[in-house]
Amino acid sequence: MAHLTVTVPENSQNIFGTVTIKASLEKVFEAYTKEELFASWWCRGNPMKVYHFDCQDGGSWHIAEQSEDGHEYEFTGCFHEVALDKRIVQTFEFLGMPERGHVMLEKAEFVAIDEHTTEIRTHSTAMSQSDRDGMVASSSPTQNCWVEVGRGAREQGSRGEICTSSFPLAPPHLCLSACHHAKLPWQTTSGIPSGWRQSVEALGKLLEPND
Repeated sequence: MAHLTVTVPENSQNIFGTVTIKASLEKVFEAYTKEELFASWWCRGNPMKVYHFDCQDGGSWHIAEQSEDGHEYEFTGCFHEVALDKRIVQTFEFLGMPERGHVMLEKAEFVAIDEHTTEIRTHSTAMSQSDRDGMVASSSPTQNCWVEVGRGAREQGSRGEICTSSFPLAPPHLCLSACHHAKLPWQTTSGIPSGWRQSVEALGKLLEPND
């Protein structure tokens, strides 16, 4: 099963993530850059409406997630660099905010651990710490995710101990999660997001062998 690790540094505008997946580097990179594959997993496996998806240096993208509750959630961004089988640098913006301009800068690096295993290492930077904290402050249940919070506390969340929010590159809904042993600096309840985890699971179903 694809595995997600997230680091939320204290007093920072950054969020770091690592996805480990049992699939070749070439297949994983293709799933990020080919429209028909990207559309099948990025929105947590929900249907995606693609307005445009020009995955190349200087290109841009604009998509909408069609959720189970009947709503559409739009996201857009620009590709700064698409280096084949190496990295993607792009911006990310959720269009449901009251005003435009809450933009994330994201880098995803693709690393072959072996012939059949790939790591995706993401670094996302918000325009302010309050934007970053707002991204991870909402909550709802999730599981199967590691989080490192503040000065490096590391815990594995278990069922019922975690929460959720929304976010970027390794999807619109950043699946951070913290258990009650590692409180976030800006909130007193346990938690953070399941959307990224759900998208990682959808990516795993798409690429990993059924065994």
